[in-house]
Amino acid sequence: EGMARVTLNGNYGYIDKTGKLVVASKYRLAEDFSDGLALVFRDKKYGYVDKTGKEIIPIQFEESYSFKNGLAIVYVKKRLVFLDKNGTLYNED
Repeated sequence: EGMARVTLNGNYGYIDKTGKLVVASKYRLAEDFSDGLALVFRDKKYGYVDKTGKEIIPIQFEESYSFKNGLAIVYVKKRLVFLDKNGTLYNED
């Protein structure tokens, strides 16, 4: 999706096709962009950032997976639920 993960000082960020750092390297783990968002990990929690580095879905989940076809799987209260790109959870009791 036009972005590449980079590691600086032990943390991950993202550069664009020109090599410009566009998402600060402040994440302990990071996945490739999928559906326009990237899964990132910091402070023992997961969240999602866009290609400008904005945390679209706050870092709050203990376990999460990348988006695919508009949905991601996250764990809330030790239950598997679906998350859409607006931050709405489905199948949560």
